[in-house]
Amino acid sequence: MNMLPGDTKALSPSGLRLGTPELTRVGMGTGEMQEVARFFARSLIEGEDPLSVKADVREFKSQFQTVNYCFEPGPAYPGL
Repeated sequence: MNMLPGDTKALSPSGLRLGTPELTRVGMGTGEMQEVARFFARSLIEGEDPLSVKADVREFKSQFQTVNYCFEPGPAYPGL
């Protein structure tokens, strides 16, 4: 199981665990991760309308269209 630090039971996790490989692959760094966390907080904690958050996520993500592999940048995601 993929428990969080401090969890004692795998079927009762204490939070949400998110991976970042796809975000870093498109060039996001530490500052962008904080912004991504804000999107989650707006929807899950503050109860903001998910459609409003979605529009802001779409605009934010539009700055990150190039796929970056280990050593060479790749093509932009098609259709985004």
